[in-house]
Order: sequence, then C-alpha cells, then structure tokens
Amino acid sequence: MSKNAPAIVGLLDTNPVQRLQSFHPDFRDDIQKFVTKFSAAHDLAEAFPGLLFALSTGAAKPSQRNKAKRALASGAPLKKVAEAIKLPWWMRRLPASAFVEPMVSFPDDADFHRRLATLVPTDDASAGPWLKGVNLSLEACHPAFALWAAGWLARQHRAIGLPETEEHLWLLAAWAWHANQPTTVGHRLIRRMWTPQISLRRALEELSGWRQRMVLATLLDAESGDRWLTPGSALDYEFVPLISADDFVLESEKMSNCLDQYADRFARNFSRIFSVRKSGRSVANVEIGLDDQDGRMPAILQLRGPRNRRTSAELWRAVYLWLGSQPLKPRTAMSTRLDPEKLDAASQNIWAPYLEGLETSGRDTAFRLSLNAARVRPRRLARKPQPRRGALPTVNGEQALELTNDRNQQDLNSVSPEGGSTTRSTRRVSRQLTPRVPTEST
Repeated sequence: MSKNAPAIVGLLDTNPVQRLQSFHPDFRDDIQKFVTKFSAAHDLAEAFPGLLFALSTGAAKPSQRNKAKRALASGAPLKKVAEAIKLPWWMRRLPASAFVEPMVSFPDDADFHRRLATLVPTDDASAGPWLKGVNLSLEACHPAFALWAAGWLARQHRAIGLPETEEHLWLLAAWAWHANQPTTVGHRLIRRMWTPQISLRRALEELSGWRQRMVLATLLDAESGDRWLTPGSALDYEFVPLISADDFVLESEKMSNCLDQYADRFARNFSRIFSVRKSGRSVANVEIGLDDQDGRMPAILQLRGPRNRRTSAELWRAVYLWLGSQPLKPRTAMSTRLDPEKLDAASQNIWAPYLEGLETSGRDTAFRLSLNAARVRPRRLARKPQPRRGALPTVNGEQALELTNDRNQQDLNSVSPEGGSTTRSTRRVSRQLTPRVPTEST
C-alpha cells in the first residue's frame, strides 16, 4: 500500500455495494454517488460509516468537507478527518443503520462528548433509535437534557424504538426546556423543575401533572368567559369562580386536591368550578354541571372540602341558597361546546415560545404531531394521593372536543413492537416508560 493511500482498515473482500445497503434508503443514492466520485471513501462504509454519511449528506460547511476530503485522500488518520468536519469520534462505534436522519450540530464540548461516548449502545439494533433520540434531545432542549435522555435511552433496549417512547421524549424535552424559561406560562405551571439528577420514573410523574396543567391553561384561555353562574354569597360563604390556570393551581394547593388536573372537564366544556370561601379562606370546592335528568339546567355535581373530605349540612344549604338565587337559564348542547378556532389559537399562544425555538431546526411540525397523538383521561376532584402506574395524560389539540374516557385503550404494557403480546421482561421495561398518575376518587 502506498504512503498516500487512506489509512483505513476495512473488509476489502466484501462487495462495496453490499456494504452501502446498510445505510437508510433515503440517503443511499447520495452515498453511492459520493463513493463513486471520490474513490478514497470506498472503505469508509466499513471503517467509519458515520464519517461517510456526514461527507455524503452535506453535514458541516463546504470548506470543512473539502478539508476532510483532502485529509482522507492524503492518508491522514480517520480521527483527523473527522475533526475537520467536527464529527465526534465516538460516532465511529455506530453502525451504518444508525444514521436515519440528517446529522445535527453537536456542542463543541469535550466533557459532553466524553460522557456521551460512555452511553453508546453496544447492540446495533438500539443504535439507530438511540442516536435519533439524542439528536431530538439536543435540538428540542439542551445538551444537559440530551445527556440525561441518552442515559435512559441506552438502558431501554426493548422499548427504545416504540412510537410511545418518542412521544414521551418530546414532552419530556418540552418540560425540561420550560424549566429554564422563567418568563413562560409553561414554567409557571411546573410543579417540580427538571434537573439532571431526576429519575425517569419521577420525571414522568412530574410530566404528567405539568401536561395536565398546560392543557387546562389552554382550555381556559379558549373558553368564552361564560361562568354560567355569577359570584355571590350565602350564609356568610362566598362563591368565587376559578377562571385561570393559576387560580386552579393555587386552589389545588390550598385544598390538597387535584383541581389542577381537571383539564378533561373543560375539554368538553362540561362543568364550572367555584371556590367556596369563608372569611377569605377556602373551605370547599363546588363543581356545577348540567343536570343528569334535564340536561339543560345547572346542577351540583360535587361539593368537597379540604383533602376531598365531606362537607357540613350548613355548607350544602349555603350552596343551594346561592344556586337558587341565580338567574338560571337552559343551556343547549351547542352552547356548552368550545370554539375549535379559539382552542387552536389558545394552543398556539401557550406553546409559542417553545415552537419558535423548534422552527430553527425544523422540528416544530414533529412536536405538533406529538401533541395531536396525546389524550387526557377524565379525573374527579380528589386529594393528592400516592401515585400509581397509568398512561401519560395528554391532549389531542384539534380533537379536544371529542375526548372520551377510553379505558380499554392498549398501552405500552400490553403491546410489543411487533404488535403481539409482550413477554414479562418487555412489560417490565415498558412500565418504566409509563408515568404514575393520581388515582381517581369514586
């Protein structure tokens, strides 16, 4: 071999065309053209697939790619060639099948790459979804989150490629991003901020509550402002409507219940919530909805005290007196429906800061799709309980008016990547990806 030959160790007895078949079909033609035009890159498919992918698909600046090609043709070490286009050296450990989307820009941080190199999966099947998740985390959040996500993605070998995993990752990235944005509504609604030390299970639990609050804020913003009933008083009790998401969050904290997780009621414009106060202190919450038998007139659906306790007869009497003093009017089914256009506008408004950041990388459309794939489960007034396993409560933006309590929906614990029944070990891994949500009161 001449001195100017590339310093590449490859399987020279393997058909070069066959080696290129390992790359994703969307990029195979570009790679084939590059290899045909630049003969020095023939063995990169075996020696450093990521470097061949980067040079063939336009990663880095043209001047950097030209420098890399000159170094490759002159027989420079592959590490020097990779440095010319700022390609991390740990990518040499990834197979050709791992590169399923254009490369993203990685931070110029030696410590970041040193830590990420220790998290690269050892099996080829997990490498692609893992790299895709790291890319998403970098562009949807920040490097610290990307390292955190890379850690648990590397451990979730069986569930790493499931669509549900990517949806959870999107929402986790949004939650972590808002934790560093104190001027946003999303930051104000977070119960516990994301940190690199938080476990995946705890993160999913916190995400569950945050997501419900975000949906509640969206629905309240879209709501017309019709409280159905007017504020008032009876027997020294005051009845104050809860109007904003901040009202619900504050009341939930005062009363130790799950009012802040009440988005499903407003998704169907099903009821209104009032705080019952005495001497300025919250003593109960009353839910006003449509009467089960009439279907047109307001009625008391629930009346609960602190921590979901029963209330006194005097308080029930006060509620009935207040309700009886209202100028009641029949409500038709159409009058209780939210305006879809207002709902879309409210959703755009609350997510605008995050979507603006995603537009730079072109990932805003993917995030919108992840929101549209989500659902909200109905929830009653309940004290804050010990969490249990359940499905991630999220919302379908454009179909929020059609949400139902689909308790028969299959989730990660019952469906395998191939569509069949999961093994015990698969169910164990899948459960780690599903959050715990508060129990419902009966």
